[in-house]
Amino acid sequence: MGFLPDVYICFTTIPSRLTGSVKSVLDSHMRQTYAQVKGILLTVPRENMRGMTVSDTLPPWLDTQPYASKVTVLRPQKDHGPIMKYLGGRTSVPQDAWAFVCDDDQCFSPDCIDTWVKLIGRKDVPASVRSTHVHNPSSLKSGVQYSWAHMEGYQGLLVSRQFLDMVHREFDPSLPQFCLRVDDDLVSLYARDNGYVKVIMPDKLIRGSVRNPDALSRMYDRDRDRHQTHALCNSKYLRNLETGTVLFAGLTCVSATVLIIAVYFLCRRRSAAA
Repeated sequence: MGFLPDVYICFTTIPSRLTGSVKSVLDSHMRQTYAQVKGILLTVPRENMRGMTVSDTLPPWLDTQPYASKVTVLRPQKDHGPIMKYLGGRTSVPQDAWAFVCDDDQCFSPDCIDTWVKLIGRKDVPASVRSTHVHNPSSLKSGVQYSWAHMEGYQGLLVSRQFLDMVHREFDPSLPQFCLRVDDDLVSLYARDNGYVKVIMPDKLIRGSVRNPDALSRMYDRDRDRHQTHALCNSKYLRNLETGTVLFAGLTCVSATVLIIAVYFLCRRRSAAA
């Protein structure tokens, strides 16, 4: 019969996007051609990590078709930021099913999930991949700077329920906000440390981004957040920093020594010429 798992689409959002981009994103998910998509799990926490006011009243269009029959809105009390796309719908995904985890501002090609499933089910893909997890890999950034293989959730990730359980087990809700704002970095580190597998996936499955009224990506310095997250959570990153500092100091000393020697001999030559 091959690899044909039930798939649940999982993502999280914030209140200001429910009346904007989320509807377009849901429309893109409803056009998926993979027959075993069993539903869409949309997480909208009752609290908001960024301090926005959250209403218990959801937009009325969610009660209209086809949304009412295909979308399950989950309302956990606590918000841990964008990592809620892994945590929010976890218990609603059966143990033998998989989740297509994605961001709330990306639309996907109709054959996106079907392509993922066919890729993972190929005979040349190790069985361990099919039973565990796949990194989205068109964005796989090998680690000199961060010593890791990085997943970028905005491109969509097909993961097993076991992977969601691992993220839940590894996640520390007391982490500082700069960690909570870079969920892809945290989850990539969890995947690396727990031995999950990486498989190449094409970029063509993304249809494009959807504009949002809140522009959260411009509210924070993502490079600084990533640096702080890895300095706190990634020991290999710290070793890289230390090695880089030592090498830089050594090269600076060598360069300074060479310069001093060159100046010394230049002065001697000028003295001799005089």
